Amino acid sequence: MDCALLDNRYSLARFLSIGPPMKKKFDEVETSLILDSDTRNFNFKKEQHISDDFMNSIKMQRENSFGLLEGEMMSVAQVPSLVYERWLTEGFDIMKEPAHAIVARLKQESLDGFLTTKKKV
Repeated sequence: MDCALLDNRYSLARFLSIGPPMKKKFDEVETSLILDSDTRNFNFKKEQHISDDFMNSIKMQRENSFGLLEGEMMSVAQVPSLVYERWLTEGFDIMKEPAHAIVARLKQESLDGFLTTKKKV
């Protein structure tokens, strides 16, 4: 990438390590800088790879949830970090919210594939 296009944002671009794409890992959130055609405006694009194996393991856990005896703690969902970050910016912290609110929000946003139980919470 031509650093002259970034003007005073060169240090920001260097911080983000703009370069060839790296092999994606599941738990990493990839952030890239997208310049508009006029080079005065830019956007950040965040992506997180979610593998089919991960989704299949959640589905299996959800399907088997009625057969499990729960103790003091129960798995309700496995929320990807990118969803968690977006919810934080919207004022919804899953570390402070009750389980039923998390389940409702996942269903509301059609993200119920991340639910790990069919039990009512």
